[in-house]
Amino acid sequence: MTNSLKNSVQLIGNIGKDIVLSTFDNGNKKASMVIATNDYYTNNKGEKSKSKQNGTTRSLGQNCRTHG
Repeated sequence: MTNSLKNSVQLIGNIGKDIVLSTFDNGNKKASMVIATNDYYTNNKGEKSKSKQNGTTRSLGQNCRTHG
């Protein structure tokens, strides 16, 4: 499989809020969503720890297509 993207990111987490879909006057589309991710690690004391972070992601254009 050939990937034509120069840069790509894969985020695995939970959707924090409803996805917001917007359409601009010129027909372009934008999708915005909040994703909560967990980071599990062992600290310098040898204890297992978990860190939760929320991030906002946005997609533009063809990446906003929906499949149903």
